[in-house]
Amino acid sequence: MSPLDHLAGESTRTLADYTCPMLLVPELHGRDAAAVVHELSYLLYRAGYVPDVLPFYRAALEREYASSSATHHSWAWPRAVVQGLKQPCFALGRCAAPLVWPPGWQPSVQLVFLLATPENSARHDQALMAGVLRLHMEPPLRTRLSAARDRGELFDVLSQVSLPVLVDAA
Repeated sequence: MSPLDHLAGESTRTLADYTCPMLLVPELHGRDAAAVVHELSYLLYRAGYVPDVLPFYRAALEREYASSSATHHSWAWPRAVVQGLKQPCFALGRCAAPLVWPPGWQPSVQLVFLLATPENSARHDQALMAGVLRLHMEPPLRTRLSAARDRGELFDVLSQVSLPVLVDAA
């Protein structure tokens, strides 16, 4: 059973429902886009969401280099598709010193959401991205996320961000 299996049938979700504390890194070791994407890819692999770390890492990094997801609030949300994945999920990492993301791109990045998405999951992907954008646009939550001291506090902040209700098409 994966940490995300509880999503089936629920109507009210939060960002925390698409991750778990073991996928949250309060202080990233990597100091550039490639190292950070690898660090977070490996966490998704260890947790069983990504069956092979190297293809996922390459896909996420290539997509990021082709079209950077960096924002003016020092965030980035690279992503890659994972065949056989049932629900989208993400690993989150934060660093104290800004990273150049990708090399030569401005602004620099301090918070990275690495998204793993299933094939043909536009509905869940949209809800998850809406939650990330909601968190991004809420200064009090952004401040709490930046100040979180550990995985538990990061997870608590994510649990405060509600997602749009997913409605099955008739």
